[in-house]
Amino acid sequence: MRQQSELNQIDLVDISSGLHKKESLRNTNSDSFEFFRYSDCITPLSPDTLINTLNTTIINPLVMRYPLSNDESKDFLSILLHS
Repeated sequence: MRQQSELNQIDLVDISSGLHKKESLRNTNSDSFEFFRYSDCITPLSPDTLINTLNTTIINPLVMRYPLSNDESKDFLSILLHS
C-alpha cells in the first residue's frame, strides 16, 4: 500500500501513464490525453496538476479526453473518472 506522502505526489501525467497501460487505451498516444473538470470541459487542466488537489465526485468527476484517431480529426472520446 502506498504512503500518503507518495499519493500527494501523483499528478495527471502519472494518471495518463497508468491509463495508457489499459488494454483499451494501448493504441492511443498518452501525450494526447487531456483532463478537465466536468464543470469546465473547455479549459484543460495542467498535466502537472496533483490529483490530491482535485475534488472529484460522482456529480463533478474528472474527465479524460483523447482523439479517436491520429489524423487531424476533431472527434474525441471522453471518459469520466471519479473517486
